[in-house]
Amino acid sequence: MAFFIDRNADIIIVHAALFGPDAIFGLRLVLDTGSTKTVISREPMTEAGYDLSQPISQMSIATGSRIESLPLFQIDSLIGP
Repeated sequence: MAFFIDRNADIIIVHAALFGPDAIFGLRLVLDTGSTKTVISREPMTEAGYDLSQPISQMSIATGSRIESLPLFQIDSLIGP
């Protein structure tokens, strides 16, 4: 699979589909080549049918300025281009 990357852009955007229990939700994600996890905001998660009151655990993620504690969910599937 191949897709065009604009080397002059400040960020790389990747289109993806979040598959959930109730729906498929289209996403635009920022590609972070150093990341080991994917962070998805609340709206797509709830629209796809995930119960945000039931995380499997909490995890700490280091950002550029601090460490955030975020709920961790297992998703059905996330498919990109």
